[in-house]
Amino acid sequence: MDTSEVEAWRWSAKKRIVEMIQLEDFHEDILGKAMRGLGVGKNAMAARTNLEKSQIESVLSGQVDEEVIRLMALQLELDPRKLICSAHKEWRPSSLSICGLKPK
Repeated sequence: MDTSEVEAWRWSAKKRIVEMIQLEDFHEDILGKAMRGLGVGKNAMAARTNLEKSQIESVLSGQVDEEVIRLMALQLELDPRKLICSAHKEWRPSSLSICGLKPK
């Protein structure tokens, strides 16, 4: 391999690593994973919550509808308040100081 091929391989490897690492999920990811884990489909969730399937699909596509999120969270035994905070992207990890590292 020549230098340009090595650099292209390194860039490709770095890109794959970055794509694999996701620090947190969005509300739609959390709900979707909980539904899959419990074997609850969209139709079943709509029936359990007395909502339209389209409302479930909308939230699972990223829409923030607090009432729908709350009802889904309760059915999945998730904390509705925390899930709504996640949907509004209000949660941030606290700052961390590590000896020897300079803050940005």
